[in-house]
Amino acid sequence: MNQSNGTASLDPLFKARRVAVLGASSDPSKIGGIPVVLLRDNFSGEIIPVNPNRSEIAGLPCCPDIASIDGKVELAIIALPRGLVEKGVTECLDAGVDAIVLFTAGFGEIDREGLALQERIASLCRSKGVRLLGPNSIGLINFHERLYATFSSALENVWPEVGSLAIASQSGAVGTYLMALAAERDVGLSHFVATGNEADVDVADCIAWFATDRHTSVILAYLEGCRDGRRLRSALMAAREAGKPVIVIKPGATESGKAAISSHTGALAGSKRVFDAVAESCGAWVAATIEEAVDVAEACLCGRLPAAAKATIVTPSGGVGIMLADACSDAGIDLPPLTADTAREITALLPLASVINPVDTTAQVANDYKLFGKVIDVLANGAHAPLMFVFMAHMGKTAAVTDVLEPILEE
Repeated sequence: MNQSNGTASLDPLFKARRVAVLGASSDPSKIGGIPVVLLRDNFSGEIIPVNPNRSEIAGLPCCPDIASIDGKVELAIIALPRGLVEKGVTECLDAGVDAIVLFTAGFGEIDREGLALQERIASLCRSKGVRLLGPNSIGLINFHERLYATFSSALENVWPEVGSLAIASQSGAVGTYLMALAAERDVGLSHFVATGNEADVDVADCIAWFATDRHTSVILAYLEGCRDGRRLRSALMAAREAGKPVIVIKPGATESGKAAISSHTGALAGSKRVFDAVAESCGAWVAATIEEAVDVAEACLCGRLPAAAKATIVTPSGGVGIMLADACSDAGIDLPPLTADTAREITALLPLASVINPVDTTAQVANDYKLFGKVIDVLANGAHAPLMFVFMAHMGKTAAVTDVLEPILEE
């Protein structure tokens, strides 16, 4: 792996302004055709198709090889058959490219022969100081620069808004599913990258780069394996020091799961228990499911992070209050008691309310739903804790009630 150049060495990968596609296809549904169309329709930089059998692709002038392109190409996308990849990489290096995205599969994830070819290509790139994404990668997207260096079909179904969530995934399918879930919730993205076999660029590299990126505020990562724990820990710490939450999904807790990982990307599964402990020690959130990961990422994007693990609970249901209290205990969240002044204010509004924490307003609020909002306001102003959990039961789905509460809660 090309570790010596630091995060700046990934700039040509994520910020390229001149991109060539080797193996460009005139068929917009093929791997070599999708990025040409995506870049042509969205990218403000220059896109150059490369194919010796075409003079034009997607309305763009086509070059027979990368050597015939005038001027410097920062990023080369390679969508060639495996047998032509080494030659294509060599030509890119001779042409002076700074970074390569290698879509082609059939390398280290397949057999020893494929792994040997993968290592040979990575060595060639390393010798020239060129960063390599892949092989077996579906590519990357910089949403702010509209750089769609990908052949992902997910973009046919969802088109994420520009935002500040960055996704780095060893699996293209899992990564695009994360991207789709985020887009469906109107969560905007800054970047997406699928690292594939990680012959050079890995998820740790991407986390470290996102930690320095001004457009990224939250990082979501999927890792099936980790070859260099120290580098991953360093990347997680860099994100932590930059104030950027990292949410990590790491499968492979079972032997069958580890075996599946090996056959997928060729990654080393390692011990999940050790991985989780290291990630958590660096301040990362280890999510058990894809849905949980997106939930936490969305929550982190909503505003300021709490200064401490302390919360106040308010609900019209005593039973739900108990369940929420149990959940807080399991999560290590303290429930500090209300001050005497705050308790008196709530009792003045609702004489039958329970003024411990959780606060149970009881069904009294059904007579005047504004009182529920006023209780929330009292608790917020009391500043007993940086977190507040509000359970509204059916009130949260009743328009007549939410119309009353919304102005109060927005103040």
